[in-house]
Amino acid sequence: MSPLQTIGIICFVIIILWLGVQIIVLNTCLHAKRHVPTNLHILCQKEENHLLLRVFDLVKNEPQCTKLVKTLQKSVNAYDSRPRIFIVTPTYARPVQKAELTRLSHTLLL
Repeated sequence: MSPLQTIGIICFVIIILWLGVQIIVLNTCLHAKRHVPTNLHILCQKEENHLLLRVFDLVKNEPQCTKLVKTLQKSVNAYDSRPRIFIVTPTYARPVQKAELTRLSHTLLL
């Protein structure tokens, strides 16, 4: 073998070894990316945990909520059963209108 062929074989072996190392490093990086969470993944996980806690709180407080809804329905039904008062006021401005409306509002507050 000539010295030129020997140098060519040595360069070829070095290039093959270098490519092998690069493939191993690339594979390691890709494998690590699958297992190392990114910032976005961490934020999503935190938000998911926060929402799960909220769901558990809502489920825990559900009986209180149903009691409150029933109480509100009773008060709305009681409010609807009251007689309605219709108040007719003039559509044009008069000098004593402000005083009359003030008196009327105080009467309705009683």
